Amino acid sequence: MPMPLKKKYTADEFLKMELPERCELINGEIYIGEESEKYDPNAGRTVSLSAPNQLHQRISRELLFSITDYIRRNKGGCEAFNAPSDVKLDDSTIVQPDIFVTCRPDRLDGQFHNGAPDWIIEILSPSTLRKDFSIKLSLYKSHGVREYWIVDPIDSRVIFYWFENGGITELYTFSDHIPVHIYKNAEPPLTIRLADNL
Repeated sequence: MPMPLKKKYTADEFLKMELPERCELINGEIYIGEESEKYDPNAGRTVSLSAPNQLHQRISRELLFSITDYIRRNKGGCEAFNAPSDVKLDDSTIVQPDIFVTCRPDRLDGQFHNGAPDWIIEILSPSTLRKDFSIKLSLYKSHGVREYWIVDPIDSRVIFYWFENGGITELYTFSDHIPVHIYKNAEPPLTIRLADNL
């Protein structure tokens, strides 16, 4: 499981460091991504990171394709990005969600998405389980993310959080047609069935 470091860093300090690609700064603490240990930037060493496994990559690809295809077909104003793309939530937090959708192009500056995206998707791995269910869940809710999906490849399920209007939590399987709440009032609405393409 990724572990935070003891020293707190600002976003500016974090961005000046030579770090592996899949690093995140969460409340001033540095976390390393998939299948790796904590990272100490003062140790003067590099860390070898394994890439996400193939199922993770298939899920990410299919979700990104479904979302992007829907936006294009409906001439929508939102845009989808996949990791590694930086989301700067505040001066002590820069994350790289597996996928995020923003409907605020004014928050894109060529390097970062500044502030909370509308929708974030994280795909679980054993090393990110605690971070995605606890730290990031709280972080995304407090910063104003509207919709958050945690995709669990092992149990073939999606845990869905809709933070607007008091919050809703729902559980879906990959065989379900999962409604996307940021598009629930669109015509046509977007639903995703992961079992169709895996």
